Amino acid sequence: MTYDVIIIGGGAAGLMAAYGAATALSSRKDHRKVSVAVLEKMPRPGRKIMITGKGRCNFTNMKDWSAFSTHIRSNSNVVRPAFYNLTPERLADFFRANGMESVTERGDRVFPESHKSMDVVDTLAKACLKEGVRIETGFEVSEIGTEEDNGSKIFTVRGRNGGFFMGSRLILATGGLSYPTTGSTGDGYRFAEVFGHSIKPCFPSLTALVPKGYKLTDGLAPDGLKGHIDRSLPLSELGESLCGIQLKNVGVKLLCNGNISQEMEGDVDFTDGGIEGPAG
Repeated sequence: MTYDVIIIGGGAAGLMAAYGAATALSSRKDHRKVSVAVLEKMPRPGRKIMITGKGRCNFTNMKDWSAFSTHIRSNSNVVRPAFYNLTPERLADFFRANGMESVTERGDRVFPESHKSMDVVDTLAKACLKEGVRIETGFEVSEIGTEEDNGSKIFTVRGRNGGFFMGSRLILATGGLSYPTTGSTGDGYRFAEVFGHSIKPCFPSLTALVPKGYKLTDGLAPDGLKGHIDRSLPLSELGESLCGIQLKNVGVKLLCNGNISQEMEGDVDFTDGGIEGPAG
């Protein structure tokens, strides 16, 4: 069969895209049954959601745009339409309507009332399934392309397991390179290039800081990708003594050439990756 929409990636973006596509298309005048498929290579969807907020998942923030946009390091105007199309209040209402209550904590961070990230994943998945979305897990995409079908262009998706999907529309929601163990291995960049998109060199926007002497090596991944932390690298004696320490609501200053470049308050954690946390 040919799906109305195929989405590669079953994380937060992919599941929300699936729900949005299913509900938008189902409201069409022809009342035709809508078909949406999510292809996720991990054993279950929402792997990265599961580790967000130390397993509690702060899924949104109640700050208004003027305050929220100051935390966007690149061009905030790109994000602005999305912010107003689905405000934090509307997102919280969406989860509430689908059976998940939430609480707002310090820093305007919004968590599920249960403080379990699993509830966020389950709520998203159930909302999609309720709208008839097919969620195919364990499906690693190997190749994408297009072919003609009665004068229309159809997207084709092949899996390493031999599976094959066709769709009228294709959404790439694979994530970047942020956390390979959750499935974010940069596949989306390769897929986008197939359709002529140019890819700029990528670097982490949010990552751990690895102080000198914290690890037994320089802290770079084996392939030499600048800024990508390899958590398997052994800690030094200093790192071992600090790893596991959590500091709550502390101040952090970034000094550049002796001048304060930035100040923040929040939590700081010493982990196997380095110094992490909201204030980092």
